[in-house]
Amino acid sequence: TFILQCTNVEYEGKANHVRAITWTKDSKYVICGYEDYKIRIFELPSDFHKLEEGDSKPVKEFDSGDGEVFQLQCSSDGKFFASATGGGALTIWNTETWEKLWSLSRKSDKPHATSLTISSDDKYIAVGYNDNYVAIFDTKQRKITCEAQVHTMDIFAVKFVPTTSTLVTSSLDKSIKIWDLKES
Repeated sequence: TFILQCTNVEYEGKANHVRAITWTKDSKYVICGYEDYKIRIFELPSDFHKLEEGDSKPVKEFDSGDGEVFQLQCSSDGKFFASATGGGALTIWNTETWEKLWSLSRKSDKPHATSLTISSDDKYIAVGYNDNYVAIFDTKQRKITCEAQVHTMDIFAVKFVPTTSTLVTSSLDKSIKIWDLKES
């Protein structure tokens, strides 16, 4: 059964695509990342079947900070969500207040943060970049703990294997690589 639709407005005279979506842990909100540098939050009410066309307006809208939003993911504890943007930033947002908690970028000439993944314990976030690098961020210390060039072309997907220290990356270089991340 179809539930809800929201049609995007144009941005600078062109289509404004949604590049990323994620749900909050309680499944009450869907978080959407757009090409117009915005993050929009939509609430799915319990009486969704009563919604009419045009009722699907964001309950919150704010700037991502530094570019179009390429990836979003909620933490497993539900306390925050992370965004990766075209300007290269990893930003952490509070899911109760929708306020920015912190933001970090790595130094790069080609900074596009194209993908991200949060470890199942919410301790680390891996971010893939279009300069062939992956950076691992420590969420408690709010810093990059390691970064490395792991592919020969842009990285477009990173994913932690649940409950392990294993990271999978994929790239335009036509490869998928599996990494064991050991704490030192």
